[in-house]
Amino acid sequence: MKTLQERFETKYKEDPKTGCWLWMGAKTRGGYGHIRYKVNGQWSMRRAHRVAYELYKGELETGKVIMHKCDNPKCVNPDHLKQGTHHENSMDMVNKGRCGHSLSRAKITMDDARKIRHLYHNEKLKQREIAVMYNLKRNSISLIVNNERWKED
Repeated sequence: MKTLQERFETKYKEDPKTGCWLWMGAKTRGGYGHIRYKVNGQWSMRRAHRVAYELYKGELETGKVIMHKCDNPKCVNPDHLKQGTHHENSMDMVNKGRCGHSLSRAKITMDDARKIRHLYHNEKLKQREIAVMYNLKRNSISLIVNNERWKED
């Protein structure tokens, strides 16, 4: 069986113009790559840029997120990634004009709601991180993870 790194390295191609490593595997609606991996015999999903950072640069500090210097959600080049706080990431988005009114018009499916619950309860991602992934407001994520919206029948 291939290691996570071996699998990871088959799922991107380099853009010679930008130096970005463009994720060719599965992506979220927001364009961020994700990859399945096995821990203690259980399959899980992780964001590809987080995996890239940890494989090539080391462990992520507690309470930190991975920021893209290149502003390309498909990019997994560790040289284009850096650690930051949620606040730094939010300010970076605001300063670069990457947020706005379109966030409130995002649409999701029941499958997305299931994935959101999985990311929150099993992957232990924060609601703010998930909100960015799905282009939703944090309070929308809260309603989903608390089964107040997108309930299973």
